[in-house]
Amino acid sequence: MKKNYFIFLLAIFFSGIAIAQDPQKNFINYQGVARNGADQIMANEAMTIGIALKVGSTSVAAAYVENHSVTTDANGVFSLRIGSGEAVSGDYYNIPWGSAATFVTVSINGSEIGTTEMMAVPYALSSGDAPQRAHQVPYDNAASGLTATNTQEAIDELVGGSTVDADADPTNELQTISFDVASNQISLTDGGTITIPSGGTDADADPENELQTLAFDAGTNELSLSDGNTVTIPSGGTDADADPTNEIQTISFDAASNQISLTDGGTITIPSGGTDADADPTNEIQTISFDIGTNELSLSDGGTVTLPSGGTDADADPTNELQDISLAGTELTISDGSTIDLAPIVPPGGSDDQNLELTADVLSIEGGTGTVDLSTYRDDADADPTNEIQTLSFDSTTSELSLSDGNTVSLPNGGGGATSINELSDGKAAGNSVFLGLNAGANAITDGSGNNVAIGVDALYSNTRGYGNTANGASALRYNTTGALNTANGASALRYNTTGERNTANGAEALALNTTGERNTANGASALTFNTTGGRNTANGSGALAFNTTGARNTANGASALFSNTSGRENTANGASALLFNTTGALNTANGASALRSNTTGERNTANGASALRSNTTGAQNTANGAEALLLNTTGALNTANGALALWLNTTGRENTANGAAALRSNTTGERNTANGAEALLLNTTGALNTANGALALRFNTTGALNTANGASALRSNTTGERNTANGASALRSNTTGEQNTANGAFALTSNTTGVRNTANGSGALALNTTGALNTANGGGALAFNTTGDQNTANGARALRSNETGSFNTAIGSEALENSTGSYNVAIGHNALSLVTAGDNNIGLGSDARVPNTTGSHQVRIGNTQITYAGIQVSWTTTSDARWKEHIRELPYGLNMVAQLRPVDYRRKNNNKKTREIGFIAQEVEQVLSDLGYQDQGVLTKDDNGFMSLRYNDFIPVLTKAIQEQQKIIDEQAKKIADQEEKFQDQEGRLQKLEAAFLANN
Repeated sequence: MKKNYFIFLLAIFFSGIAIAQDPQKNFINYQGVARNGADQIMANEAMTIGIALKVGSTSVAAAYVENHSVTTDANGVFSLRIGSGEAVSGDYYNIPWGSAATFVTVSINGSEIGTTEMMAVPYALSSGDAPQRAHQVPYDNAASGLTATNTQEAIDELVGGSTVDADADPTNELQTISFDVASNQISLTDGGTITIPSGGTDADADPENELQTLAFDAGTNELSLSDGNTVTIPSGGTDADADPTNEIQTISFDAASNQISLTDGGTITIPSGGTDADADPTNEIQTISFDIGTNELSLSDGGTVTLPSGGTDADADPTNELQDISLAGTELTISDGSTIDLAPIVPPGGSDDQNLELTADVLSIEGGTGTVDLSTYRDDADADPTNEIQTLSFDSTTSELSLSDGNTVSLPNGGGGATSINELSDGKAAGNSVFLGLNAGANAITDGSGNNVAIGVDALYSNTRGYGNTANGASALRYNTTGALNTANGASALRYNTTGERNTANGAEALALNTTGERNTANGASALTFNTTGGRNTANGSGALAFNTTGARNTANGASALFSNTSGRENTANGASALLFNTTGALNTANGASALRSNTTGERNTANGASALRSNTTGAQNTANGAEALLLNTTGALNTANGALALWLNTTGRENTANGAAALRSNTTGERNTANGAEALLLNTTGALNTANGALALRFNTTGALNTANGASALRSNTTGERNTANGASALRSNTTGEQNTANGAFALTSNTTGVRNTANGSGALALNTTGALNTANGGGALAFNTTGDQNTANGARALRSNETGSFNTAIGSEALENSTGSYNVAIGHNALSLVTAGDNNIGLGSDARVPNTTGSHQVRIGNTQITYAGIQVSWTTTSDARWKEHIRELPYGLNMVAQLRPVDYRRKNNNKKTREIGFIAQEVEQVLSDLGYQDQGVLTKDDNGFMSLRYNDFIPVLTKAIQEQQKIIDEQAKKIADQEEKFQDQEGRLQKLEAAFLANN
């Protein structure tokens, strides 16, 4: 079964825009995140990454294929360098970079995962590809205004058809030699000047042209002069410097034109005589002669110089003497100079070490048998028979100047010399201006332009009335007409400028295409090359603002900074490749290498730090401070990132704010997030409208939205949970998917994972809650140990602190229900029901309100033991519905209980008023109940400490029963009395009858 893989591209970039001398440097850095078909990161896994490069389209055969064996890190990230892998087919160094669109196809373990166009990378590589430069122009001719069809023609067109510089070294060029009769100086166009002496003590009258000390560095193989240059002695081969433009040349003289020429260099026209142009008898052409017998060099109408042949000092200068070289052991010594120890180049070996001995030109080894005659080698520094040191000689008889291994030139014997610049073949003075070089200032109008200086072929060629211009270099300011106060130093610098003023260009092709742009400053080769009308730009560095055309008020400091900018304005780029690909984007600021490197049209961005906003293209109004901050942002806008790697992977997400190292590091498309603190919202990808303040706040959040985290590690583990608010260190720290939670205080809801709609205010409130929901905890430690309990309300420090799984509890007051784990309990007041542990449905009202049993349920307590009055406006109503009752029976107790009760009155010990109460003694009632055998009664209760309480309303039925029993007795007694009364009356009647009878009878 074929496996599916995915790569999330992290970075792909070329290792350097500048042309590399070593093609091995033209590798392409590639970095990605590997995921499997289930979109899971492939962490710490070895794999084979295949790279296939296609030129022209995605359907053609790959021009080059290679494999890389890599191992991902813990985040699935891998890195490689395209071009350095194990080649499968094709040649990386023969890819025609820049000839057409280039695509890269990537595979993992043989499974192809996608193809991407490489955009600007091929053109950057083509600039360093010598074969490519030879046949193709890597830029748009329409933008440059050139007619060239290949790079060689383009260079010829820019520099006036000059030969291409093979070694790309502006300090190693062919020069034109010239002679100034007035100053008696021989000069090179881009080099030094030598004044030919006219006699005196020091032969050359130049204190800087003296004998020097020779030194040899065995480590670098360099031969040096104490006050001169350094030559690296080659170790053999043909042409030592491989530069066809830097060769020994042949000098020749053309009698017809009276010119001395070099085969591949300049030409000097020697005056052919005539009248004395300046009528000055002290300023004449003279004949030089040499007397071998006296060793004297003489001028026909001047002094004589005796050349030293040994003996006395010809120039009276003790620091300018001929010296002898000698070798003793391994030390090479100059008689009046320094000593060089050659031991580093003599092979070590203890007792086998030998000394070199030099006798005349013969070199021998102490104790050896062979010798070497150095006379045939001493002049050949580079082993090139066509490039040798030669001896210059002059024959005064024939007036011939000869080279020992070259040709001979006959010098003319008379004639007048030039007495002004205008008499030079390539010189011109007009309107306080000076022009030197072929066609330099050719069109200058003498009555309008002035104070111009032009040195070089075609320099200021078209200038008419432009003034105050300085042009040094071939074609510098060539097309300038009326432009004024411009300075151009370098070949083709400001070449196409016409009316632009106050521009400064230093470097070959700097501001080359500028026409009317003003007040630009370009320092560096190709800086502001294509600028036309853009003004007030500053470019420092090779290729800085190279393609700018009309963009104005830009500042670019660093190689290739703002390289591609065309019309973008008021941009500031400091650092190599900063704002490299910017075209029309404006008001951007980039400080640091590769900062805002890929920005094209994005505006009002600020990037401070290496690679900050490196991938931004069109995103606008972003601010990135720190290395790689907003590194991969492309179109995201209004983002602010302060700190290394802040908003590192953001691509299109907008209106995000990240302050702190790695803050919002993984955010890609998430919007309107705010992260302040190191690694705050670190892994957020698409989550939006989150606020994280504090180190690690919302660190693992990915897609969760509308979260607010203030404090270190607040909402640290949240991933997809939404609408959470956490204020305080580690608040909601472990929350993952829980939603709509509010935690205020350090460690509040710190263990919550999936619980929802919880509110915790106070340090440690709901600290251990994991999945419990709809809880409210206000106060430090409130509901601290709650884990899965739901819909609890705790207001007060430590309220419901020990509750774990209990639900629907309400605790108001510090430490209320502190130890309870039950449910449906209500405690209002400080320490209310604080001793209840496992009971349910208990109610405690008042400070220290405590029910009798801590594990009991369904208990109510109002007030504490200090209460002296309890009042209510109406009588209490107690439920008595039969539907609430079962096991109903006649009360067996009445007079039998009442007769045993002892009613008393008393004073409560906490009654400060000393008023008396009426009641019973609970212990006596307990005894009565025990004596009656009433075992399951609820009249008398004991709390966990043994304190007794009576339910006085229960005595009403007892009294009722007693009255009923008493009434029965009364009724029975009344009946007996009635019966006795009846009998008495009957007896009394009978007595009355007897008495009447008696009286009647008596």
